Amino acid sequence: MTAKHPELNVLVTMSGIMLPEKVLDPGSLEIAERTVETNLLGTIRLVDAFAPFLVTRPEAAILTVTSGLAYVPMAITPTYSATKAAVHSYTERACASNFGRRRCRSSSSRPR
Repeated sequence: MTAKHPELNVLVTMSGIMLPEKVLDPGSLEIAERTVETNLLGTIRLVDAFAPFLVTRPEAAILTVTSGLAYVPMAITPTYSATKAAVHSYTERACASNFGRRRCRSSSSRPR
């Protein structure tokens, strides 16, 4: 991708599925695993793939789209809320501190 588009300087991720789950139901673990795989690991995989290139670009940015449910969880979608909080933390804290003074900024945003 970066070879085809060397001018690339922004990555926007918005990985997400939101499935209702009841923690005490037998199928809830499968739903939780699918949600983590998509929402959290999907974002991490994209950042992992593009960050090494983006930190070499002037004024590059990584923006992850989270959710208001990261801050005010909804009882019927606990894993969705948890993964969106994790994506926020990953982007705002882990990525930002790892990039240090490099030219790539990272931040998360939540739709209204």
